[in-house]
Amino acid sequence: MLVPSQVWIGNTRLLKQAVIKYLQAQFCAFREDHSISCTHCAVCQAINHKQFYNVIWLVPQNQYKVEQIREVLTRLALRLAQDEQCFFVFEDAQCLTDSAANILLKSIEEPAVGYHFIFLTPRKELLLTTILSRSVIKIFSSQDSLSDHELYRAFTTKKISPIEFNTVLEQYKDLADQESQLLLDQIYGYWLGQAQKITAPDKLALINQVIAILQIIQNYPPISGSSKLFWRNLYMQMLNLNVKSI
Repeated sequence: MLVPSQVWIGNTRLLKQAVIKYLQAQFCAFREDHSISCTHCAVCQAINHKQFYNVIWLVPQNQYKVEQIREVLTRLALRLAQDEQCFFVFEDAQCLTDSAANILLKSIEEPAVGYHFIFLTPRKELLLTTILSRSVIKIFSSQDSLSDHELYRAFTTKKISPIEFNTVLEQYKDLADQESQLLLDQIYGYWLGQAQKITAPDKLALINQVIAILQIIQNYPPISGSSKLFWRNLYMQMLNLNVKSI
């Protein structure tokens, strides 16, 4: 049975893959049930390329705007045919502001027939409790903290010179892809958390630049053999922003 609202927690890249598979299983024309799809029919391919008309993907620009949520409400006002389903997928759902989320709450609690919400986030504590309390929560990857990892600290709380960074990087030059992705998710989560705490306009603008960089590189994670270059390039981008002045 489909539930109106779900929160999926885990590795950002893996969550996107998982939600695509889930949605393909709901809509595939050749499925025998709702647990598996063919993955190659026109519907499955449209979902894979985020072009299926009954799956609406929402992506924030640093934060979700109220205007984006009002567009969701406009779609919700359209009556679906009998047994028709429509899904709203919120990428980086932790970027929902209080004002944007409040507009959604009634629709999440009492959605129009056939409409469903899926909120994707790397860490539970980053998401508004008003969303969590109204949703079924699914965890898709380990949430083990890497806060003591030297690379994590180098990109968040520790002031470190380029020479020191190169020394640290030598220790982790052969990071496994999965560990690199988890590190990236938690670094991203740290800066999203900072954006919720910081009020000074100059510092908040700097944090938003960091978040923008991290959002872009989420689409280009390090691959086998390239983690050292990946982390050095990211360090140089953040060094140029002087994020340690925050």
